[in-house]
Amino acid sequence: MASVTIVLRDPATGVGLPGQTVVLKRGPGFSSTDYTLTDVAGKPGAYKVTGVTTAVYKLFVNGTVDDSFGGDEGREIFRTDDLLLKAGGTMTGNIAMGSNRITGLPTPAANDEPETKGNVSANYLKLTGGTLSGPINADGQRITALPNPASSGESETKGSAEAKYLQMAGGTMTGNLTVLEAAGDNNPVRKVDADSAYAKKGANLDPVETMQIYNQFIFRTLPYMILAPTHVMHPANRLFVENYCTALLSSINPSAYQQSGNIIRLIPSGVVETDKVYREMVFALDKAEDLAASDRHMIIEFHGNGTGSTAGSYNMLPSGVAEPYVHIIGMSQAVIMGVSEANYEGTAGANIISNLTIDNYNEDAETTFENKVFYNVKFQNSFGSGTPVYHFINCVLIGCSITTVYTFTTCKGDIYDLALDRHILLGNLQIGSYTVADYNADVRPRRLLGRQATHIASDAAITLGNGNFFVITGTTTISTISTSGWTDGSVVHLFFTASLTLDTGGGNLARIGGDLIPAAGQVVSFLLDASTWIILEV
Repeated sequence: MASVTIVLRDPATGVGLPGQTVVLKRGPGFSSTDYTLTDVAGKPGAYKVTGVTTAVYKLFVNGTVDDSFGGDEGREIFRTDDLLLKAGGTMTGNIAMGSNRITGLPTPAANDEPETKGNVSANYLKLTGGTLSGPINADGQRITALPNPASSGESETKGSAEAKYLQMAGGTMTGNLTVLEAAGDNNPVRKVDADSAYAKKGANLDPVETMQIYNQFIFRTLPYMILAPTHVMHPANRLFVENYCTALLSSINPSAYQQSGNIIRLIPSGVVETDKVYREMVFALDKAEDLAASDRHMIIEFHGNGTGSTAGSYNMLPSGVAEPYVHIIGMSQAVIMGVSEANYEGTAGANIISNLTIDNYNEDAETTFENKVFYNVKFQNSFGSGTPVYHFINCVLIGCSITTVYTFTTCKGDIYDLALDRHILLGNLQIGSYTVADYNADVRPRRLLGRQATHIASDAAITLGNGNFFVITGTTTISTISTSGWTDGSVVHLFFTASLTLDTGGGNLARIGGDLIPAAGQVVSFLLDASTWIILEV
């Protein structure tokens, strides 16, 4: 049976829209409601209905047609059980050819019409109890009735017991179709008479050659003994085609871009290919979760934001618990995947997100990630002027960056705070068995090495460069030392080449006892506290 799932999202925010009235109306009139879709639990904005019969439908949301669902003509939905199959059973009912596949025919308007389903004079092909009955003819793309033969004495007369063969006459197929029987293991299927249009056993041919006769039809009783067809119109069985294609492909140098059983591609501006390419994250994720297992990890390749997307929420990551062994990989941080105010739970070590940007679409959202691995991921918020908070619980972050507020709980790795221009080390950093940095960010190195910066000329206000030891030249009084790039608790050492005054009354220098006048060759240490440099010693 056909199953239809529709996802509705706010085009401005990308947030799912639950509680909508979503129905399917069947063509050609599209006037009455045939199916009502219901909300999918755990997926806000998703609606689903099963058991949809084959027809052309239009989608109505709150009474208004949604033109993105098939446009002005609607969208055709078909069921797997509407396809003509032969699998050890009995085929019944009427069949027709539409859109290059066999589908059901519409019910006639009146029971007395000759095409009425089940009518004794039904002009459709019908298989009942293994016997094919009813005349057939090609009329456009539908199988319809054949004209009656001109004479009841012809061997192909409709309903005649002698009519055993399907015959072409002037472009029109006439006569009834029945099953031919072979007359022995080494005897190909043949017509009873001597008509040369049919394959028959030659008197002087060996059994293998006899079974490889090529004519308008090919009949083989041993499908493994296959010779190449001698005419473009000759049909071939499946084994021949598989062997032929395998031999052909083995001689071709494969291209670099091939479909993998572990990869599903998300291409917003691409063409949908079932199990291969999707245009929206929700559909790509659904398929990946169906296939993922401990011995089959699935990867969703996000090929950029693209253009021409039919849905503004194509890149929105559905919230909830992620199926394990599904990973999402972007082409670069230029690829943006949206998230909302929700919990995104995963399985430790089994859900990896890498090489893209995660953007919170809610202005002041509280978004939580749990048990996920992030590699080269940027976290940001581009919606409104609010300040959302990202919460990370038991996550691993490697080479990631963040531009807004965050919290970490038992996380590991490293992250770069773009807002405060600093690196954050998560978890224990060890070299061998020696802990260099622990969870509290306490550093216990074997040696703490310093760095001498470039010399600085004395002035009323000076700026310290990169280092912790500075040589000060000149004799100009110093009253202010810049705190830019320094944090409270920082300690620096200044070496003076000449005597000068450290003024504690006009800037941000402080000392018990007032100003200090260090002598040439003297070193003075400073401790930063609340934007004030405190002179420690002489």
